[in-house]
Amino acid sequence: MLLVTGTAAAGAPQAAAPPAERAQPPSDSPVPSIPGMSPGAARKAEEFPAKVELAGLWKDDAGRLLVGVRFVMKPKWHAYWRNPGDGGLPPRFEATLPSGWKQGEAIYPRPEVFRTEHETSFGYGDRAVIVLPFEFAAAPRSSGAAAPAGTTSAAGAAPATLSVKYMVCKEICLLGEAELPLGLPSAEDLSALPALPAVIDGRSYPKPLASIGGRASVEGDRLEIRGTCPKGVEGPPRVSFLSFDLPGFGVHGGAVTAGEVADGHVRVTLELEPDTSLPESQVPAVGGLVMFGTKLSDPCVEFSLQVPKDPGR
Repeated sequence: MLLVTGTAAAGAPQAAAPPAERAQPPSDSPVPSIPGMSPGAARKAEEFPAKVELAGLWKDDAGRLLVGVRFVMKPKWHAYWRNPGDGGLPPRFEATLPSGWKQGEAIYPRPEVFRTEHETSFGYGDRAVIVLPFEFAAAPRSSGAAAPAGTTSAAGAAPATLSVKYMVCKEICLLGEAELPLGLPSAEDLSALPALPAVIDGRSYPKPLASIGGRASVEGDRLEIRGTCPKGVEGPPRVSFLSFDLPGFGVHGGAVTAGEVADGHVRVTLELEPDTSLPESQVPAVGGLVMFGTKLSDPCVEFSLQVPKDPGR
């Protein structure tokens, strides 16, 4: 895998940063050491095989602002899911926000599985919209205090910016980056926003495992997921599991696991591999995405849970 750095298109072409600077990935996600991977020359924005743009604004049931970030790839290129699999890097999002605002954890749509002779990875070809939650998290104000920008019904929106850093791959891998302007809506405008659609650009968004009456449990080194098959699945019944690759456990046999569907009930069983290098102070966790059917628009559910350490492990 060959790595080259570049600047992605985001609206108007951007001036390229010096290659030496852009050769470095986000500080919290170093580029893995892969044979054949080496830095290369920068590419102009119009030549980059992917672009990033704002896709829309929505709200969730908790009243948070949801911002859609669309990745558009040229044919045969792909970006990555939160767990990239055997190769690649997930996108990184960092917003510069007005005082009181807080960025939440990204919501990823259903990914594809990309297989080569040497690796299996998870991500997005063609296009996909990753959704970022934002909420105003400041302490309650006194009745006479002035409202911060972006939280009142006053005209206009509070200015903010979103930095996006990501990787796209084909025969080689490129690091892209974009700066997107954000306008945080007033409280009145936020309340008028629609809910996030179940499917955008042909990809479904995960619901909680509990939405299908499901539960996940760990006994020893065995994870079991149970639930009922959701409505809206086209074609033959099929279920598969993708691990989030949380700190604490790996999944024996790889991150893709097929499950069972019988009489409308779903069961997925996995053998876990404890991470013996986990610091004593950190609680192990396990989680992932349960995908139904074969289409990217078919339903999916997700879960994560902490697993108290077992002295016998």
